[in-house]
Amino acid sequence: MIRSTILALGVLLGVFWPTHTVEAQKHPPSTTTSTTTTTTTAPPPTVDPDLVEAWGKVAVCESGGWLVLGSAYPNSLGITAANWYQFGGTQDVLPEAQVMVAERFRAYYGIEIPDQGGCAGAW
Repeated sequence: MIRSTILALGVLLGVFWPTHTVEAQKHPPSTTTSTTTTTTTAPPPTVDPDLVEAWGKVAVCESGGWLVLGSAYPNSLGITAANWYQFGGTQDVLPEAQVMVAERFRAYYGIEIPDQGGCAGAW
């Protein structure tokens, strides 16, 4: 009895004799076409070379140069991840891109570029 109930249920649900196989035979599968997409890389942002040099000193003090050391600080300038993304930081870690984020951060808080006399200006 249980076996016949399972069989009946399976038939109702189309498990044993699915109705879609008949439909599939009527309509052959459609052919697919492939397309090629061309992407272009945006040129690096233009930033005042003096700013890159000044922030470069911060990068040296914070991470030993223009190096990203981890996810807590996804940049070379010692800006926390939360602040980095809040001020427009992305995966682009070119020095110019980092300077643009740092400048937004600096302008928002009304601060100067951290003093790098002996790497004393950590933020």
